Amino acid sequence: MAAATYPIRFLIAICIAWIVLSQATDSCVAFGVSGSGICSCQSTTQPAQQQNSHSKVESTSPPAGAATAKKDKQDDDPEFDKLLDADLETLSKIKVAAPEMNFEVTSVSRSQVVVGKTPAAIFVITPEMIRRSGAVTLPDVLRMVPGLQVAKQSNGTWSVGARGSAGTFSRSLQVQIDGRSIYDPRFGGVYWNMQDILLSDIERIEIIRGPGASVWGENAVDGIINITMKSTSETLGVLLQGSTGTELRHQGSFRVGGMFGNGSSYRLFGRFTKLDGGLLATGADEPGAWNSNRLGFRMDLASPFFDKQTIEAGVTNSVYDSLVTQASLTPPGFQTTLPERHNFLGWHLLSSATRNISDDESFTVRSYFDSLDFTWPSLGRSGRITADIDFQHQFKWGERHSFVWGANYRFDRYDANSTSFRLANMPSDQRSIFGVFAQDTNSIRDNLALTLGAKLSYNNFTGMEFQPTARLVWNPTEKVAVWSAVSKSVRLPAVIDRTIGIRFLPVATAPLPTFPLVVGNPNAEAEDNLAIEAGIRGQPTKEFYWDLNAYFFQLDDRIEVIANGTTILNLPPGFVDVVSPLTNVPGEVNSGGMELHLKYGITEAWEISGNYTYAAIRNTGTIANFPRNSVYLQSSFDFNQCTELDLIWRYRDNLVFANTPAYNDMDIRLAWRPRANLEFSLVGRNLLDAAHFEEGFDTVLGRQASQVQRELIGTVQWSY
Repeated sequence: MAAATYPIRFLIAICIAWIVLSQATDSCVAFGVSGSGICSCQSTTQPAQQQNSHSKVESTSPPAGAATAKKDKQDDDPEFDKLLDADLETLSKIKVAAPEMNFEVTSVSRSQVVVGKTPAAIFVITPEMIRRSGAVTLPDVLRMVPGLQVAKQSNGTWSVGARGSAGTFSRSLQVQIDGRSIYDPRFGGVYWNMQDILLSDIERIEIIRGPGASVWGENAVDGIINITMKSTSETLGVLLQGSTGTELRHQGSFRVGGMFGNGSSYRLFGRFTKLDGGLLATGADEPGAWNSNRLGFRMDLASPFFDKQTIEAGVTNSVYDSLVTQASLTPPGFQTTLPERHNFLGWHLLSSATRNISDDESFTVRSYFDSLDFTWPSLGRSGRITADIDFQHQFKWGERHSFVWGANYRFDRYDANSTSFRLANMPSDQRSIFGVFAQDTNSIRDNLALTLGAKLSYNNFTGMEFQPTARLVWNPTEKVAVWSAVSKSVRLPAVIDRTIGIRFLPVATAPLPTFPLVVGNPNAEAEDNLAIEAGIRGQPTKEFYWDLNAYFFQLDDRIEVIANGTTILNLPPGFVDVVSPLTNVPGEVNSGGMELHLKYGITEAWEISGNYTYAAIRNTGTIANFPRNSVYLQSSFDFNQCTELDLIWRYRDNLVFANTPAYNDMDIRLAWRPRANLEFSLVGRNLLDAAHFEEGFDTVLGRQASQVQRELIGTVQWSY
């Protein structure tokens, strides 16, 4: 027997033993809403009252779709009258008709609308989907999304991109948590190592593939990821969670929630993660580990003026080690490879308030402060302070118009301090953006709606920017939606595009060491993207849902490096810089692709879902850091109400530009809930090979890529 198959066979043996043991159990004690009760572990051959695994959530609230059933049908529906008298436990077990079409989302228009009426490529991740994915980090949760590329690069670093654009810093993907942007304009991207949030506290994640700049502003070009955390009223009591494994050294989470005053509630939480380094190309272990420590609190206040008022604060410290290869003046190769420790420290404070003036009119005011300091030995120290305030007002206009408008202001201050040879220049800088947006949805007919909107903004980097959109959605039936959209969006130059001077590995060592030196351009303009999109989704039965989207992007004025630069002789100590400036390159780069998502409930206890993504870039010889083809399949099966089995298979094409081969992966998750408030789970990840690369060497940061390894993770979660 090959040594590589031992972990898989060991996991399968545990699964079989666990299933047999759970099937032999007639019942298991559970704590319900009242504090105690009986949770019958019925066999799947006993159909009576079995709960569908995909309506179970941590709280006992009804499914998201149940809240969005049409009001005109509720008034005359005797079944709906029965629901009014049902208890929470009964509601949590009810499957609604066309639940996927009835999810409420807000990311497309900043106002609530169901998926079936949404003119955009949207995917919603629910708490149940997160739990059954077996993921322990936020990037791993996002692997299930069609149109996204998620790759673990090295210890503590991930690449997350959408629709043909990916890499260490995916500069065209806007990411928000409760309305707070975690997109960092300094490098243009997201520090995913700083986002080790409590996955059990997520209410939903809305992912839009395609531009959303008409309401969310600059850099929402390839997509938007909006993460909404649960209200504190949904997280009362105590939750404790602990995990350990072969690569996950430990992960612990705690949460304490309660009520105070007249209807106010609070949540205190913390999360501590230590993840082992990957495997280098040499076969040696990557140095060190990724350590993340996060503490925070949230309060949802009962206010005489506001219908919803939230105050939130948190502090995060993230430290990870990696192997860095950088330019140096050390002969004979004039480059050094050394382990390096990266230290991040950040905090934020957020306040949000909403007032419902009437059933058809409301306004929201949100503001936050955000600070981040990090130290990379090869790049020096850098700091950022952000202040942001946002206002939006929505109301009905006449019988058929829904209107939303707003304004926002953001200020970023950047400080840098480096004496590194590699970083030739990185001065302090600051950026401010003021913008206004407006969007009107006109219900032309009961089954046809046209949305027109735009955002107009001014920033001190590129001046005035205009980002319009037009979207149309048609519902030939209540279970089918056909939509199309045309949008323009912009990506502002990152701070490094304007100010950086960074030396890459030498191209020659004699007679003098010669280094490519990329320098920023203070006159860089914004990149323009024209997007044409279309899609169709349907749910012919409550068991089967499908969603197909296609897109065409036309990118202009892209910021790239001019290869034939100026040669500068530096004396002393004696080396040559070949200076290559960043600049806006005229000419278009066209890209396109399609995304397919399917979900089918074979039985009440068995559901399968899957995605297929195709992406291509024309006018270039590569697909950049994005695979041409990728597939995701998941099977979720309940042996009874206490035992669950999830199988996940992923395929990804090779990354031509990053010189990374294709791979197949499989994850297995087995979970047992002897009580409603207690869960044990065992997850095997990356089981089809001992190790593989998901992305190659980071040429910008000089970070050595490491391989993702096969691993086993055990988790226990208890709540009260």
